[in-house]
Amino acid sequence: MKTILTLFLALFVASVPVMAQQDADRETMPDSPESVARLDSLVASAMNIEDYKLALSLRTRQVDMLGRLNGTADSAYVSTYATLAPLHYRAGDLASAIAVADSAAAMYAARVDSTDARYAFIVDNLGFYQASAEQYEAAEANARKALAVYEKFYRNDNDMAVILLHAAEACAGNGNAADAVAFELRGMNIIRQLYGEHSSNYTDEAEYLEAYYRLAGDDAKADELRSRVARLKAEAADGVMDIPSPAYVNTAERARWFNLQAAACATFLLRTAPADVERTNVCAFLWAWVAKSPDVNVTVGTVVAKAAQTPHGEMLMMAYAAAVIKDALARKDPTMTDEDYAEAAVQMVDYYNRNKDYFGKNGVMEDYAKLVRKGDFKKMFIEQGREDDKKEHVQIK
Repeated sequence: MKTILTLFLALFVASVPVMAQQDADRETMPDSPESVARLDSLVASAMNIEDYKLALSLRTRQVDMLGRLNGTADSAYVSTYATLAPLHYRAGDLASAIAVADSAAAMYAARVDSTDARYAFIVDNLGFYQASAEQYEAAEANARKALAVYEKFYRNDNDMAVILLHAAEACAGNGNAADAVAFELRGMNIIRQLYGEHSSNYTDEAEYLEAYYRLAGDDAKADELRSRVARLKAEAADGVMDIPSPAYVNTAERARWFNLQAAACATFLLRTAPADVERTNVCAFLWAWVAKSPDVNVTVGTVVAKAAQTPHGEMLMMAYAAAVIKDALARKDPTMTDEDYAEAAVQMVDYYNRNKDYFGKNGVMEDYAKLVRKGDFKKMFIEQGREDDKKEHVQIK
């Protein structure tokens, strides 16, 4: 499979500006919580510029300091110690990555918890390093151990997919082709649900499934998969994309991963009959995305709120939101003027006009349509918005 590390390392790397310098590891610091935080920040900066040897040196200092401050039995010490393994791996020292991950797994199980998700990530990474070193028997054993722990949480998330794909790779290396296929299929099914079958996450991983099919002697399925992946890649090149699972758009970072899909879904909604939109999960995805995205602010005042209270008003609200999303993403700026929001509301009225067979006639929208035809709608919208600002307005966040 592609080189993927579970998200364990990210738990300890904050998003900070790039500021690490080559002499950062020589900075004199007293043993204190503030110095621990300072070192964490420097590690993140070194990671941002992909200086993994510097990051490793700084993290080692941090681990030693935590040991002196809190003792080596402390959970913060053990958890931070475990992050040395991915840094050894990224610095090109596979033997040390294996040794540190092995000791970290034993330490974490004895001093913290052998049943939590973090333990599963440590053991999964250990198995991944062992597979990279072609120690497939040990890699398979640890992959299965990590899977047994993480399965108990019933999370079909990206971490579960990674653990399954690592298990598949270890099984294949160990000659266990049938389980390699089974684990790969489970992992790819999660990737398909999260990212879509047209995503590169899915089609790139399919190459490994094809290899596992051939290892299992099933050339027919391998050939069928190759043809299907070729079709998916061609469709993706033509602009076809899948709608991500709304449940997965649960952080600002993940929302930003799906900006292209959000823009495409907004365009689709504005161009498509509401009844056809309702047969998809476009609306569910867009609302989940809007709630977490730092790249758009959908504010709703009296004018849009009245439209939302009319028959099928949820689709009018959705059309307004889609217009805001398109504009903000096209400009790459979530800051919008009153005029910008007024234009989005005009597009909502246009959506109503084009789909009266679905919405039916209602007084509110007919009044808005008349104002649009007269050229007075935007002025009314902006004036009402200023009145709303004196009271309250709703920001969908």
